[in-house]
Amino acid sequence: TNVQVGHVGLRPTDPDWPAVQVANRVLGGGSTGRLFQSLREKHGWTYGAYSGWSKPVDLGTFNASANCRTEVSDSALTEMLSQIDRIVKEPVSDTDLSSAKSYIVGNFPTTIETPSQIATQIGQVKLLGLDKSYLENYRKEVAKVTTADVQRVMKSHLHPDKLAVVLVGDAVAIKDKIEPIASVALYDIEGNPISLDELSVQGTDFDFDTSALKNLTAIYAVKYQEMNLGDMNLSLTKSKSEFASTQTITGMITLNEEQKFGSEFEPLAYKFSMAAGPQQMSSELSFTDGVAKGRVEGGKDGPKDVNTTLVKGAILKSAVDFLIGTLPLETGKTFKFPVLDPQSGSLENITIEVVGEEDLMVPAGSYATYKVRVKSADGEQMMYVQKASPHLMVKQEVPAQGLNIELKSVKM
Repeated sequence: TNVQVGHVGLRPTDPDWPAVQVANRVLGGGSTGRLFQSLREKHGWTYGAYSGWSKPVDLGTFNASANCRTEVSDSALTEMLSQIDRIVKEPVSDTDLSSAKSYIVGNFPTTIETPSQIATQIGQVKLLGLDKSYLENYRKEVAKVTTADVQRVMKSHLHPDKLAVVLVGDAVAIKDKIEPIASVALYDIEGNPISLDELSVQGTDFDFDTSALKNLTAIYAVKYQEMNLGDMNLSLTKSKSEFASTQTITGMITLNEEQKFGSEFEPLAYKFSMAAGPQQMSSELSFTDGVAKGRVEGGKDGPKDVNTTLVKGAILKSAVDFLIGTLPLETGKTFKFPVLDPQSGSLENITIEVVGEEDLMVPAGSYATYKVRVKSADGEQMMYVQKASPHLMVKQEVPAQGLNIELKSVKM
């Protein structure tokens, strides 16, 4: 969960700035700050927790933030709010005050060592409308800050009762835990209000039909922000009532994915590995009696053992491309399915919306396609699939990641 807490701050010409900066150094201005020391060092809830005050031309903001594990979202938020409340209500110790001032005063010369740095500092003074003596007197003003000054400016500018709190994460898992702390409103990634029912993963009675799927060998060109990552080789093999799919990329990244699913897309097996420079990730899952078990390494939720009970009709998220190939697509139609993300071991919803039709030219040739918007917990992507059944993926775009995939050749 990404936790953001804040409210409006103060103007750049406010005389309280030196004391505010000292107070922030104590609260969350670095690894010695209370937020970092408590949330990371003491509790191990996050890799880092910080706070800061922005200083734009007009009114700035106060912000405190952390990224924490889903299961400790409420604890991390409670502790963050507690530390903010503490800096307002309790005088800082002489030790904390001295340490904060020493750091700020000692660090200032490193910001004016080069002609470029000096020009930047002078330009900022001019831009923000500060007195021309600001830089000359800065360290003196910081050194003059007292414990009483810190408490005075915190009571004046930091308001625990007026904080806006934003958490981005698994709403289904954290909403009930957060509600005792603050009232909760839910929004999707585009800022539209949603209900918890829309997020809850429910089973489906959809009549899956894999009869249209055929043995397939395809090659796709993969680009990341216009940079060629290599070719993706995709295969699908049908054996009685079972399907086996492999996907490989060899180039700037190395990726290998193997999955098996049944005639109703029920998951049977999954294995995945990826290496991109120093970053590595792997996942291996087995499925017995509707339960996914296995291990994920290097995933978005960190290393974890998976033991997830599937809801009715849940399919592998990695099999959605094949699912789309079997759906009765028409412009305007929308489908919703429960899926298991095999790279996290978590259940989520996926929405498939046919938004239009488009004639498309790709390296493999010209295709009449349906334009399909796919929404999941990871965001949104656009897929272009041939109108003829099975609806082969011709092109895929993931704008948020700068990812573009186009069909180069296919054999069915």
